[in-house]
Amino acid sequence: MRCQLAMPGSVVATIYDVCGRIVSAFDSGPRSSGGVEWAWDGTDRGRRPAGSGVYLLDVEAGGVRHRRQLILLR
Repeated sequence: MRCQLAMPGSVVATIYDVCGRIVSAFDSGPRSSGGVEWAWDGTDRGRRPAGSGVYLLDVEAGGVRHRRQLILLR
């Protein structure tokens, strides 16, 4: 996953299951402007494999929030 920051800030990405439970999270901390890239390895916060299915990705960067659907196939 990739995000482009127009100005310095942080990127917080959270992956939810369809019931709204947090599965995984990524916080980049303070960053300068430019690209931020990360990958979800398909595990939950306990490092256990997440099941196949639909997940929701929320990305907040620079005060703007975006949401996308992810499909994990095992």
